Amino acid sequence: MQNKSNNVLRRRLNIFLRRLVHIVRYPLAHIVHRWRFNVLARPGFAGYIGGVFNPGAIVLQDGSTLLVAKGQDMHWLDALKYHPEQLMAGAPVMLKFQTPISKKPFATKVLALKNFPDDLYKPEDFRVFRYGDEILVNHSMIRSVQNENIARPALSRLCESAGELHFLGFSQLDIETTEEEKNWVYLESNNRLLLFYSFNPFRVLQLVDKELLSFASFIDLKLSSQFTNPGAFDSRISLSVNPVVYDDNYYLLVVHQIERKLRNRRYHHWGVLLNRTTFLPERITNRPLFNALGARGRCQNVLYLMAVIKNGGEFTFFCGEGDSYVTRSRISHVALERSFEA
Repeated sequence: MQNKSNNVLRRRLNIFLRRLVHIVRYPLAHIVHRWRFNVLARPGFAGYIGGVFNPGAIVLQDGSTLLVAKGQDMHWLDALKYHPEQLMAGAPVMLKFQTPISKKPFATKVLALKNFPDDLYKPEDFRVFRYGDEILVNHSMIRSVQNENIARPALSRLCESAGELHFLGFSQLDIETTEEEKNWVYLESNNRLLLFYSFNPFRVLQLVDKELLSFASFIDLKLSSQFTNPGAFDSRISLSVNPVVYDDNYYLLVVHQIERKLRNRRYHHWGVLLNRTTFLPERITNRPLFNALGARGRCQNVLYLMAVIKNGGEFTFFCGEGDSYVTRSRISHVALERSFEA
């Protein structure tokens, strides 16, 4: 028992020292980041010692804001090294706020999973959108096999009043997919449900069979390097959030690109404007909206945008930090519009 306690203390000390070194190395980045991002949930929230992170968000009809995030019993870094049986342990957590900018939730509930596949698959990376009169959640289903993760995107229906998440199935696409698929995003437009599969190439599909969750391709386009390599990192650019209305002409999409460092990687996020008629990208921000340098949590430089909500004259962005925090940042419409200028 004494050895176990010593190991825990040693682990916490190592985490603290690594964090301290990073803060000393980038003090201004940490100050700016804490000014821009407000913490909504941290390790220990709702009893999840490993943290709560990567939230989807939507505004309900009564004006309140609902988030769905992953609560983990133990941070996956600790589980991977010390308790592999706890690697995927946790559950989706629903948080409700009076407004998108409220500081504290007025209601919190762990969602019950209904009709989900066997325990080998676990849901995470929740994004929320409205389709017809239903609230749907697009999320990953993760299965660990011989220390490798298999990720499959899925759709579920949120029953908010009952506190339940009902599994609907895996979306069926008419294009070839791989065993590691993530970051598909969805948009309802004029009673059509669109699935954005990738940004490079730019592939969009539409729902053709609701019962089978079958989607057929209707856009497959190669974009210019202005869109596909905005950070000049020569790394994949991926979809971050379900698109939302920007103005009368555009939807706002957010994409991310990873800058690979010697010992870790850093996330950068750009805004993209999609034409509301053609759904094609027309403009991209001239610099990243967010840089992960200074982000909180165990995983340094990891800032994962999961949702954006338009709230009057500003946009509210909901994020996961370090795979252990839920945070929020705000950008005015005026400031965002300036970032799209050449």
